[in-house]
Order: sequence, then C-alpha cells, then structure tokens
Amino acid sequence: MSTGASLSITQVAKLALDLGYDVLADRYQPQAAFWNRVATVRPVIEAKHGPFGHRAVGNGRLGPPKIRHPGQPYSADTVEQGYVRQCAIREFTSSLVVPMEVIDAPGGMAEFERRVIQFAGQCAAIANDYRDEAVATFIQRGTIAAGDKAVFDQSYPDNPDSNIGFIYDGKPLYAASGNAHPLAHATNTGSQGVNLVASSALSDATLDAAYIAVTQTNAIDERGNRITVMPRFLMGGSAMRTAILKQLNSENLPGAANNDINPNRGLLEPLIWPRLDDDSDAWWIHSPDALEVFDGANVLDPYYDEERKCMVLRGSFRFGIHAADWRFTYCANKATS
Repeated sequence: MSTGASLSITQVAKLALDLGYDVLADRYQPQAAFWNRVATVRPVIEAKHGPFGHRAVGNGRLGPPKIRHPGQPYSADTVEQGYVRQCAIREFTSSLVVPMEVIDAPGGMAEFERRVIQFAGQCAAIANDYRDEAVATFIQRGTIAAGDKAVFDQSYPDNPDSNIGFIYDGKPLYAASGNAHPLAHATNTGSQGVNLVASSALSDATLDAAYIAVTQTNAIDERGNRITVMPRFLMGGSAMRTAILKQLNSENLPGAANNDINPNRGLLEPLIWPRLDDDSDAWWIHSPDALEVFDGANVLDPYYDEERKCMVLRGSFRFGIHAADWRFTYCANKATS
C-alpha cells in the first residue's frame, strides 16, 4: 500500500523513526534532572533478568586483612553473603495515532512530520519527568513505618518480592528508633541501624548528629566490621533552599553572634530538589550509593495498523529503582506515617 504522497508505508514508518530519534537526541537533557544524580545508574542490559528485573546478593564483603608473619600460611576467607536485593524493571509506553486520511490529504506529510516531532519531544520530556518523580517518590515514601506496597514492590515474572512495602531487609528505606535496620553481627544498641529522625529541624547541631550517624554509627557491614561511608549531598525541597544554603555556604556559623566559623561550610553539596515536597521541612544526607536505578533508553516503534488504517508511533522506555544500601542515606524531620 502507498500513500497519496507517493511514499510507501515502509517509507513513512522510516521517516517517523528518523525524525523521532533526532528529536529524542535533541531533547534529552540528563543534566537538568535530579534522579541520575542521587542514584547509581546502570543500563537495563546489565540486569540479571533483563529486561524485566534484577536479582542478586548485594554487598558481600571479605573480612579484614590479617597480619602474616614470615613462614606463616596466608589467611583464608570467603565473601560474606548479604541480603538478596531485587529490582523490578517495568516498561512505560505512550503512542501517537495518525489516520492515513491525514497523511494522504494535501499537505498531509508536513502535518504528519509536525505531529511526529511534537510527539517525540513530549516523549523525551515526559520520560525524564517520570524518572525524576519516581525516584523522589521512592525516597519520600521510604519513611513510612508501615511500608508502601505500591512504591516498594519489586515483583517481576517468576520473581515475587518477599518484602513488598519495604526494602531488602524487611524494613522501610528510612528506619526510625524502635524499628532499626537489622545488623547481623552488631549489637544494634543505641541508634545503630537508625537512619530516620522524625523530629529534627536542620541546624548545625542536628546536621552534626546526622553526619555522625551516617559516617560512624551506621558505618558497619553485616560482619560487624567498620566500612567507609562518605555522604555527598545535603538535600531537601524548595522550601529548604535557604536553610540548606546557609548551613553549607555561610562563612560564619548561621545564627551565631560571635563570628564563630561555620564548620559545615563545604562539608556536603547542596541539592535543592523541588519534587521533595510532601514534607516541606524534611532534609536528607545522601550518597548515590544508597539507590540503584536500571534505566533503558527511550525507544520509538512505528507500525501500520491495518484494521484502523492508521500509522502508529509507539514510544517506550524501561525503568526500575531499588535500595542498594540504606547506610548511605539518612532522613530527618519527616514523619513515619
């Protein structure tokens, strides 16, 4: 079958594909997003059960090195297995339908091109917005003590999630006192295993306390050994912009009357993320090592629908997010319900 513009269906489909990918490449602006800054991003092709999901034992570690004296045998060790971490990778789609009557009409190909360009541009923008919203929601809903079954469901074909509503250890991403993350070879005394304080407005004292919790109190692996945890961001929503910038950029201690130096100046990078908006005065200390994202590129698939006599341009991408290690993130001043 050919169109009134003397192009075959195959040629029209190819035109849509070429135009669409040009627009996708032009509109893709990862530097304008936040999701890929707060998580470790991996391509879907690296997923163990791609394109549907990923399942692996995470963060297995050797024990500490041992002194070997001359003539002694080398010490033997095995990698301690950690929790099974699972990530569902789901497909998201949208489509453009253009009746052949539009394409065959005078000026129809120009109208078709206009619609393809508009559709591809919106696909790129909407996909990026979805990724940003999904990761922000994952972070924000991670404080709910009772869990969130809609957000924290990593089930995919033949791999059900045994911890629906929670992360890999059966706890919320952010666990408050009394509901701490289990540490297999640690005592869990005091605030160990806690990475959420529900009531803790940002100040130099509360920032110090959070920093100690991340880099010292919780910096213990599943074998009870010390590990290095260095957070990167102090982040919050738009309402926290002034407070965060004062904490990190002021030369003198905010609110001090005696020209005290600000010991937190430059300690972390400020990250003001407008989508962190469900609790206006919440704040986080965070490293991208806390979250892992599997991201698939935007794909365009044109085809001819014989029954409806339409050209269809389908846009899709694959995306999944899960917690890689709760130790690398800490939330403050946010409710548990």
